[in-house]
Amino acid sequence: MSQFRRLVARLFDLLLPRHRNAILARTVTSGRLSALLRPSTLERAAWIHTLWPYWNAEVRACIKAVKYYGEKEVALRMGAIAADYITDYLSDESALGGMAAPVVVPIPSSPRRLRERGYSQAALFASVIATEVSLRYEPHALARAERVSQVHVPRSERKKNISDAFRVPHVELVEGRTILLIDDVVESGATLKDARRALLEAGAKRVIAIALAH
Repeated sequence: MSQFRRLVARLFDLLLPRHRNAILARTVTSGRLSALLRPSTLERAAWIHTLWPYWNAEVRACIKAVKYYGEKEVALRMGAIAADYITDYLSDESALGGMAAPVVVPIPSSPRRLRERGYSQAALFASVIATEVSLRYEPHALARAERVSQVHVPRSERKKNISDAFRVPHVELVEGRTILLIDDVVESGATLKDARRALLEAGAKRVIAIALAH
């Protein structure tokens, strides 16, 4: 962050104090985020990759700072580190199977959340990743129906709640392509699984999901 932008951010903090998560997230450096990185795959869904442990207070603060307060500098730091992991993963995959460059697609926010916040946190991360890895970015490849937020639904009912929530408005964006699906947090995996269903039904060749935290 430039000296001028730091000054502007501090001025805004004085006028409109930020939440503690946003304040803590601003102190978490790229070096610290790299040290906290714990790449893994979701149990029984090896196509879902996770990068950071959500139980960690610093990671949780960073995710919430982007999700609820639009902290773009935090998204840039996390996205750049995620991009390094993705670059290594794609290099290995390409060497093994000759995989073509994937298309980056974020999990869209619900229409109501998008109206309330004015942005999608998954799209903030996805746009950074696409830029860093030099991949095609399709932020509108998926559309999402209005449902009760998964945050407020018991884990046992999340699959039912999100079932058939996603669709692909323009199949030509994904048909025959490998999709790199980006989300901020994965718990049960129900959201990513339904998005994957919609993409495969629209003709996507393969879906690889990256969730920043689990």
